[in-house]
Amino acid sequence: MKSLNHWFKANKLSLNVNKSNYILFASSQKLLPQDKEIIQIDNILIPQVDAVKFLGIYIDQHINWSVHINLISAKAAKSIGIITRISSLIPKKILLNLYYSLVYPYLSYGNLVWASNYKSKLLRLHLLQKRIVRVVAKSPPCSHTHPLFLQLRILNISNCRIHASLYFQIASYCLLELL
Repeated sequence: MKSLNHWFKANKLSLNVNKSNYILFASSQKLLPQDKEIIQIDNILIPQVDAVKFLGIYIDQHINWSVHINLISAKAAKSIGIITRISSLIPKKILLNLYYSLVYPYLSYGNLVWASNYKSKLLRLHLLQKRIVRVVAKSPPCSHTHPLFLQLRILNISNCRIHASLYFQIASYCLLELL
């Protein structure tokens, strides 16, 4: 960190140490030391964190995306609750627009990275998505959702990741062709 700080100063760049922190990455099976390393730059302590937000995606110390998935689950659940409360007053088309504006962004942003995960980790998001699909389709709470996904043309969380992956591969291929 001191070398980085010297490099920043030598190149007339500034490091905002008040906004800086560090994270130690390790396997979830490996115990990290309990005594946290003390890092100082210009007599300012740099705190160690368990998770950090980078470009809107939370990366935790075990890189299992639990922190990010829990946060977007909570945000999506709030939006779904709001949509559910007003669903009896609004037609399906507007409910679908509300889904795409208030819920889908949480499920799609960066999912190429964090949704490549165990199904058990994504279960909460999958259940939330099934709930909102039932609300948008104005179906009973226990109805089967597969036909509703098809009817509404909504991709489930797994298919969203596959779609993002294919889109990324096509974009990469087109970029390579331009070079």
